[in-house]
Amino acid sequence: MIQTIYYAFLPPPAPQDWQKELVENAITEYTRHANVILIDASNDTTKSADIRISFVPQNNTWSAIGTDALKIAKGEATMNLGFLTVKPSESNRDQVYDLVLHQFGHAFGLAHEWDPTWAKLKSDSHASGNPRAFLQHTAAYRTEPTSNFWTPDENSIMKFVQYLPEGSFLIP
Repeated sequence: MIQTIYYAFLPPPAPQDWQKELVENAITEYTRHANVILIDASNDTTKSADIRISFVPQNNTWSAIGTDALKIAKGEATMNLGFLTVKPSESNRDQVYDLVLHQFGHAFGLAHEWDPTWAKLKSDSHASGNPRAFLQHTAAYRTEPTSNFWTPDENSIMKFVQYLPEGSFLIP
Protein backbone atom coordinates (compact mmCIF):
# COMPACT_ATOMS: atom_id res chain seq x y z
CA MET A 1 0.00 0.00 0.00
CA ILE A 2 1.34 3.42 -0.92
CA GLN A 3 1.24 6.08 1.78
CA THR A 4 0.64 9.72 0.85
CA ILE A 5 2.44 12.26 3.03
CA TYR A 6 2.08 16.02 2.70
CA TYR A 7 5.00 18.35 3.31
CA ALA A 8 5.23 22.12 3.43
CA PHE A 9 7.90 24.79 3.71
CA LEU A 10 7.21 27.20 6.54
CA PRO A 11 8.33 30.82 6.59
CA PRO A 12 9.96 32.79 8.07
CA PRO A 13 12.46 32.84 6.62
CA ALA A 14 11.01 31.99 3.26
CA PRO A 15 13.00 29.11 1.78
CA GLN A 16 15.26 29.89 -1.15
CA ASP A 17 14.97 27.91 -4.38
CA TRP A 18 18.21 26.00 -3.75
CA GLN A 19 16.96 24.94 -0.28
CA LYS A 20 13.72 23.65 -1.79
CA GLU A 21 15.69 21.83 -4.48
CA LEU A 22 17.84 19.98 -1.91
CA VAL A 23 14.76 18.93 0.04
CA GLU A 24 12.84 17.88 -3.05
CA ASN A 25 15.82 15.82 -4.27
CA ALA A 26 15.89 14.02 -0.91
CA ILE A 27 12.15 13.39 -1.19
CA THR A 28 12.62 11.94 -4.67
CA GLU A 29 15.35 9.64 -3.32
CA TYR A 30 13.07 8.25 -0.61
CA THR A 31 10.14 7.78 -2.98
CA ARG A 32 12.34 5.58 -5.18
CA HIS A 33 12.91 3.17 -2.27
CA ALA A 34 9.71 3.28 -0.23
CA ASN A 35 5.98 2.99 -0.84
CA VAL A 36 5.43 6.67 -0.23
CA ILE A 37 4.29 9.66 -2.24
CA LEU A 38 5.11 13.12 -0.93
CA ILE A 39 3.01 16.06 -2.04
CA ASP A 40 3.99 19.70 -1.58
CA ALA A 41 1.26 21.39 0.47
CA SER A 42 3.12 24.67 1.02
CA ASN A 43 0.14 26.62 -0.31
CA ASP A 44 -2.19 25.11 2.31
CA THR A 45 -3.17 28.06 4.48
CA THR A 46 -4.00 25.78 7.44
CA LYS A 47 -0.33 24.68 7.60
CA SER A 48 -1.48 21.16 8.44
CA ALA A 49 0.99 19.19 6.31
CA ASP A 50 2.41 16.05 7.90
CA ILE A 51 6.01 17.29 7.56
CA ARG A 52 6.46 21.04 8.08
CA ILE A 53 9.96 22.23 7.22
CA SER A 54 11.57 25.40 8.50
CA PHE A 55 15.05 26.87 7.93
CA VAL A 56 15.60 28.81 11.16
CA PRO A 57 19.37 28.97 11.81
CA GLN A 58 18.99 29.59 15.55
CA ASN A 59 17.06 26.32 15.94
CA ASN A 60 19.84 24.13 14.49
CA THR A 61 18.88 20.93 12.67
CA TRP A 62 16.37 18.33 13.86
CA SER A 63 13.27 16.35 12.93
CA ALA A 64 10.45 14.78 14.86
CA ILE A 65 10.51 11.01 14.53
CA GLY A 66 7.67 9.47 12.54
CA THR A 67 4.16 9.91 13.87
CA ASP A 68 5.44 11.98 16.81
CA ALA A 69 5.15 14.86 14.34
CA LEU A 70 1.37 14.52 14.67
CA LYS A 71 1.67 15.72 18.29
CA ILE A 72 3.15 19.05 17.19
CA ALA A 73 0.65 21.86 16.75
CA LYS A 74 -0.38 22.72 13.20
CA GLY A 75 1.66 25.59 11.84
CA GLU A 76 4.74 24.64 13.91
CA ALA A 77 7.75 23.00 12.29
CA THR A 78 8.21 19.25 12.54
CA MET A 79 11.64 19.52 10.91
CA ASN A 80 14.17 22.33 10.97
CA LEU A 81 17.10 22.48 8.56
CA GLY A 82 18.82 25.40 10.25
CA PHE A 83 22.24 24.42 8.93
CA LEU A 84 21.12 25.29 5.39
CA THR A 85 21.98 28.98 5.52
CA VAL A 86 24.53 29.04 2.70
CA LYS A 87 24.17 27.29 -0.64
CA PRO A 88 26.47 24.26 -0.59
CA SER A 89 29.56 24.27 -2.74
CA GLU A 90 30.39 21.42 -5.10
CA SER A 91 32.88 20.11 -2.52
CA ASN A 92 30.33 19.70 0.29
CA ARG A 93 27.06 19.26 -1.61
CA ASP A 94 26.99 15.48 -1.04
CA GLN A 95 27.50 15.88 2.72
CA VAL A 96 24.76 18.50 2.93
CA TYR A 97 22.43 16.30 0.88
CA ASP A 98 23.15 13.35 3.20
CA LEU A 99 22.18 15.43 6.22
CA VAL A 100 18.85 16.34 4.57
CA LEU A 101 18.30 12.62 3.80
CA HIS A 102 19.13 11.84 7.44
CA GLN A 103 16.49 14.27 8.73
CA PHE A 104 13.88 12.84 6.38
CA GLY A 105 14.78 9.40 7.70
CA HIS A 106 13.71 10.64 11.14
CA ALA A 107 10.51 12.09 9.66
CA PHE A 108 9.74 8.63 8.27
CA GLY A 109 10.30 7.03 11.67
CA LEU A 110 13.92 5.90 11.46
CA ALA A 111 16.08 6.17 14.56
CA HIS A 112 19.83 6.65 14.56
CA GLU A 113 22.14 3.85 13.54
CA TRP A 114 23.66 3.95 16.97
CA ASP A 115 26.93 2.93 18.49
CA PRO A 116 27.81 4.74 21.71
CA THR A 117 31.44 4.90 20.63
CA TRP A 118 30.50 7.18 17.71
CA ALA A 119 29.15 10.04 19.76
CA LYS A 120 29.10 11.56 23.22
CA LEU A 121 26.45 13.76 24.71
CA LYS A 122 27.56 17.35 25.15
CA SER A 123 26.97 19.11 28.43
CA ASP A 124 24.90 21.77 26.66
CA SER A 125 22.54 19.05 25.52
CA HIS A 126 19.73 21.36 24.44
CA ALA A 127 21.89 23.28 21.96
CA SER A 128 19.78 21.80 19.19
CA GLY A 129 17.21 24.52 19.79
CA ASN A 130 14.55 21.85 20.27
CA PRO A 131 14.61 20.10 23.66
CA ARG A 132 11.71 17.80 22.63
CA ALA A 133 13.73 16.51 19.65
CA PHE A 134 16.81 16.02 21.83
CA LEU A 135 14.91 13.99 24.41
CA GLN A 136 13.15 11.97 21.72
CA HIS A 137 16.44 11.04 20.06
CA THR A 138 18.35 10.17 23.22
CA ALA A 139 15.70 8.46 25.37
CA ALA A 140 15.64 5.33 23.23
CA TYR A 141 19.35 4.75 23.72
CA ARG A 142 19.59 5.04 27.48
CA THR A 143 18.74 1.53 28.66
CA GLU A 144 17.46 -0.82 25.99
CA PRO A 145 19.08 -2.08 22.79
CA THR A 146 17.28 -0.66 19.76
CA SER A 147 18.34 -3.34 17.30
CA ASN A 148 18.86 -7.06 16.96
CA PHE A 149 22.15 -6.34 15.21
CA TRP A 150 25.36 -5.92 17.17
CA THR A 151 27.33 -4.30 14.39
CA PRO A 152 26.13 -0.86 13.28
CA ASP A 153 25.80 -0.26 9.55
CA GLU A 154 28.69 2.06 8.73
CA ASN A 155 26.98 3.11 5.49
CA SER A 156 23.55 3.86 6.92
CA ILE A 157 22.17 7.34 6.22
CA MET A 158 20.96 7.20 9.82
CA LYS A 159 24.46 6.94 11.27
CA PHE A 160 25.59 10.14 12.89
CA VAL A 161 27.31 12.11 10.21
CA GLN A 162 30.88 13.23 10.79
CA TYR A 163 30.40 16.80 9.58
CA LEU A 164 27.79 18.11 12.00
CA PRO A 165 28.82 21.62 12.97
CA GLU A 166 30.11 22.36 16.47
CA GLY A 167 27.10 23.41 18.47
CA SER A 168 25.05 20.44 17.31
CA PHE A 169 23.75 18.55 20.30
CA LEU A 170 25.75 15.39 19.55
CA ILE A 171 29.37 15.31 18.43
CA PRO A 172 30.89 12.22 16.78
